[in-house]
Amino acid sequence: MRYVAALLVVVGLLWMPAVNAQSAVDYDAFAFETITVSSAAIGFTAATIRPSGQVAARYAFCTLAADNIRYRYDGSDPTATVGHYLIPSTTAPMAEFTLFGYNNISKFRAILDTGAGGDATLSCTYSR
Repeated sequence: MRYVAALLVVVGLLWMPAVNAQSAVDYDAFAFETITVSSAAIGFTAATIRPSGQVAARYAFCTLAADNIRYRYDGSDPTATVGHYLIPSTTAPMAEFTLFGYNNISKFRAILDTGAGGDATLSCTYSR
């Protein structure tokens, strides 16, 4: 009887769906900021993503409003023509992106895209 029970456990484990590593992590939001993106590259506020004496952000979720931007998170500044291109949406789903890991979050920079008519706004929530 024990062998049957053990066999059922093994078969059950083999049939379980794979779990995304990120979905198994429990993040807690701790900060929010609104960033105005203009003609000069800008990043997240250092004191917001890594408060003094506290654990740094490990996850950033941002939505875009108002105008088109370019962004990078490799340590280099984007330009008005080079970088990931993000266009705001006036209806759901909103233009959004997510960054994982403090290194990526701390290296994030954004700038207005060529031909943008005015400043853009990023609304960002940080979690750890």
